[in-house]
Amino acid sequence: MTQALSHSRHALIALLAAALCACSSGPIPATPIDARDDPEHRSAVMFMDRDLAGIIEVGMPTVERAPDTNLLAIHVPIQNLDELQVLLLVQVEFYDFNRMPYDDVTPKVPVSLMRGDRTTYSVTSKMARAQDFVVRLWHNRRD
Repeated sequence: MTQALSHSRHALIALLAAALCACSSGPIPATPIDARDDPEHRSAVMFMDRDLAGIIEVGMPTVERAPDTNLLAIHVPIQNLDELQVLLLVQVEFYDFNRMPYDDVTPKVPVSLMRGDRTTYSVTSKMARAQDFVVRLWHNRRD
C-alpha cells in the first residue's frame, strides 16, 4: 500500500508540474487600456509574446460593416507604456459564423510605437463571411 501511495504522490506532483508549465507559456489576453473594457471583447486581442504584458495595452476593438461590400472592418487602439520604442508585429485572423477560420488571415504587419504613443490599428476582412476575429501581437525582434 505504501508503494501505491508513493506512485500516486509522484503522479500528482507530475500533474501539478505540468499544469504550472502550461500556465507560464503560450498566448495571453492583451492588457486593456481601460480596465472597464469588457473582458470578452479584450480576449479578441492576444499577446503572443507574454512579455508584452506591462509594456503594451489595448483598447476595446470597434467593429463595423462596409455598407457596399459587407466586409468586416476592425479598429484596435494600441498603446506603448514602455520608456523605449516598441516594435510589434500585428496579425488578424477572421472567422465565420461558427467561429471557424476560412483562409482570411492578414500578413504580420510591423507597427512601431514610440514611448507613450497610442495608435489605432485598422484592417478589413477579405470576405463578407467574416463574423469574428482575433488580433495577435508579437514583439518584432530584429535578431
